Amino acid sequence: MTKYNPRIEAFLATQAVVADAKSFTSVSLELKRFCRKQVAEIIQRASVDFGLFGAPIQIDETRIPVDGHPNIWEAIAAGLVPDLDHFREILRATYEANGPAIAEQQTAVTLCRAFGLASIMAERRSVTVVRLKLVAISESVCSATRPSRQLHFGSFEPVTQAFTALAVFARRMGYTSLATCLAVIQYNEYWELRLAKPITDTLIAFVQQHAGTSPQSA
Repeated sequence: MTKYNPRIEAFLATQAVVADAKSFTSVSLELKRFCRKQVAEIIQRASVDFGLFGAPIQIDETRIPVDGHPNIWEAIAAGLVPDLDHFREILRATYEANGPAIAEQQTAVTLCRAFGLASIMAERRSVTVVRLKLVAISESVCSATRPSRQLHFGSFEPVTQAFTALAVFARRMGYTSLATCLAVIQYNEYWELRLAKPITDTLIAFVQQHAGTSPQSA
């Protein structure tokens, strides 16, 4: 496991600052910036380590008091150097046990938002297939060969989030070959995803269980 306090000690040594990195002391602006960078790395690693594969969890470090300060950022802003290894352990104690459940909840919320699953009108069912709508605005692209379209830049993030959440759902539910069971029809303003009814039923049950959302009539 990466240790962060030795990094602070090494930084202090290179800056010729007389301070004990394991206690609170006044520090330079350079050291504050260095500490913030280390904290950001700790949080990023924790979000990955305590979540699910492909589904980092959202860490809310602003609600975790640190040595008399409201949070880690306030402690650093006050000119103090917190014990970063201890902070890492606080994150572990706070998120490790419930991390997978948090990741499932965040995945379910993303799926619900992306496909409008809170509305009973989100699904269009046939005998064997369910059609789901994903907002994905595209724009014309000039081409020397033939006209084509590409996703508008504003749609990249929500579309990526939707398919990432689908991949997480598939792994959790054992649908290892979901891509072979999924058809995507692209329109100018949205994409239509066509899934087999049993998979869609499992998807909706997953969202209801982990996001606490049931379809409501419009």
